[in-house]
Amino acid sequence: MTTLTLVLTAVGSVLLLLFLVMKARMHAFLALMVVSIGAGLFSGMPLTKIAATMEKGMGGTLGFLAIVVALGAMFGKILHETGAVDQIARQDAEVIRP
Repeated sequence: MTTLTLVLTAVGSVLLLLFLVMKARMHAFLALMVVSIGAGLFSGMPLTKIAATMEKGMGGTLGFLAIVVALGAMFGKILHETGAVDQIARQDAEVIRP
């Protein structure tokens, strides 16, 4: 597989992903799965290797992302319970209002 073919596969995959999410209105996670499998097959990877590669890549990303989401959810709950969200919304409305 040449470098040009791999680059074109990557570019095509990104464009296909954007199309599936924005125009075809496919759920982003499902579209990412479909495009990932397609890109792996098109680049010559065996199907078993594609699954292992996707698992490894998503595992590292989701592990970090889970921490960020959990901390964000806790911070949001604290802001809501203390009434800070309402205060922020009122101040933003005053600034934005003409």
